[in-house]
Amino acid sequence: MQLYPKDVALTHKYIQFNDLFIKFMVLDLDRENSAMDWELLGLPSPNIVVQNRLNGRCHYIYALEVPICNTKNARFKPISYFKKIQRAYIDKLGADQHYVGVFTKNPNSNFWRTFVFNIPKYTLDYLADFVDLSNKPVFYLNDNEDIEGRNCSLFNQIKKIGYREVLKFKCSGKQLEQFNQYLLSSLELLNQNHNPPLPYRELKGIARSSSRWIWERFSESSFQQIQSNRSRKRWEKQQIIKKELFNQFGANKPNMSLKQIAEQFSISVSSLNRWSEEFGWVKSQNDLKSKYEKIV
Repeated sequence: MQLYPKDVALTHKYIQFNDLFIKFMVLDLDRENSAMDWELLGLPSPNIVVQNRLNGRCHYIYALEVPICNTKNARFKPISYFKKIQRAYIDKLGADQHYVGVFTKNPNSNFWRTFVFNIPKYTLDYLADFVDLSNKPVFYLNDNEDIEGRNCSLFNQIKKIGYREVLKFKCSGKQLEQFNQYLLSSLELLNQNHNPPLPYRELKGIARSSSRWIWERFSESSFQQIQSNRSRKRWEKQQIIKKELFNQFGANKPNMSLKQIAEQFSISVSSLNRWSEEFGWVKSQNDLKSKYEKIV
């Protein structure tokens, strides 16, 4: 990325709005003639809308009243809150979820059509009032590489590595910066599988965001809680399948092997073995022993 003096940068078509502080929420709308979509969807007016004169595609720029620190020592909660709001606006507007937000259409360039709304800067709380933040993760975690692209593909891979390794770093007394460096090194190796590979600055951004996000959320107690929740969900899912099996077949075992039934209902053969005795599909060992003793 080339750095220019302010007076020179303002002559370019694209400009960087945010640096060490997030001062603006910038959204990229790829739809044609989308300059007023915010109004149709009941969202607050952007402070600035910069539109492509040829196809009507836009950048919405919301100015923040209080800039958010985005350095490695920044507090996680304000960044997380901002990203949840940003995610909700992206979803509601149908904006580009892969837009990184580093470079923005320059409102001062005559190449674009610019709309400036004479309104105050926004607080995060005010922006949040217009959207639903429930179940909005900080990151997009879709595992489909073709849809998400290289950036999200690498994040999907590195988050799994991070989840697996973070407790080792914490329990050995290592710090966030060391965990960040570990993820960055892992990303460099993973990036070799992409053609063309992502620029190094993108890798640093992914490592910084994912390491901080994972580090803040994972502790030994939280990991145990996650494991407990997973076990509970597996048990609940099994109970639903068990009830479905019994309601469908009752005590009359279908004319299939246990392996075939297990595959059809996506359960393990060992679980089905236990249930089949409860259903009465097979005799219990005690019943078989009693029957054998009577015969003898």
